[in-house]
Amino acid sequence: MAYLKDLFSWSGEWTRFKFWVYPLPVLVVYLILSTFVAFSSLQWHTNDAKEAFIRSSESNIQKMTEMSELSFSSDYNDDISQMQAEVDAMKADIAANPSTEPNNSLISILTMALWVFGILYIYISIASYVKRLRDLWKSPWMVLLMFVPIANLYLWIICGFFKG
Repeated sequence: MAYLKDLFSWSGEWTRFKFWVYPLPVLVVYLILSTFVAFSSLQWHTNDAKEAFIRSSESNIQKMTEMSELSFSSDYNDDISQMQAEVDAMKADIAANPSTEPNNSLISILTMALWVFGILYIYISIASYVKRLRDLWKSPWMVLLMFVPIANLYLWIICGFFKG
């Protein structure tokens, strides 16, 4: 309980150890959630891409077959049969791993949890920077440098690496 109180409070000072370690569990949960959301819809989009490729390949095979009627080359017919075999193999792969619609309610819940943990992490980061700046005898208002490009790197360096 003291950990949570220390994590969410704006008062006090933090050492470098607390600055680096205390916000870490929230960041880990955020990264796990974002990875799960990304991979939960990945299979669905992969099968859509395969099906689009199959439709395109079948159209090309049909055109090549029409053209092969004008040609008597056996190599051309071998190429067509090889392409057809590859398309059939891809169809078998899709049949073995059918594309299921993603569970939109699950993805919505996970996305909302992702937003909550993202906002929570931003709050914890700002509070940790304020406490770390106090430990360094700097003004807590310097935390506004987080929102300025390049200056946020300076803030991260002094908060993360300088001894308080």
